Amino acid sequence: DYYLYTNGAKIVLNLHRGSDELTMANKEKVEASSPNNRFFEVNMMGKFQIVDNLRSPEIQNYYERLITFEDPLEFRKLFKAWINQDEDRKNYEKVIQKESLAKHTYENRWSELIAPLI
Repeated sequence: DYYLYTNGAKIVLNLHRGSDELTMANKEKVEASSPNNRFFEVNMMGKFQIVDNLRSPEIQNYYERLITFEDPLEFRKLFKAWINQDEDRKNYEKVIQKESLAKHTYENRWSELIAPLI
């Protein structure tokens, strides 16, 4: 269902969970700094997403251009600005998807992180 809804959405809202929000999943309270898996999945699917800035500035290191917001008011403003800009949104989606497939696949991560250790 997640993929069907995501694929059908004009804009995907991606909220990152705080490091202290799920204590059972993070007993050591390790501070999260990287984007969630949904961040990459949505980009790989070529869908437009607006992402909270909870992981900033780390999240900015992954893509040249991201649509992020600091608070609900800024999100609302961005949503209103993009919701009816179909052509601009589709162009952005193509760029993000292409960048995702070129830089952010599991194969890329393997090559960067694991392969050098072998």
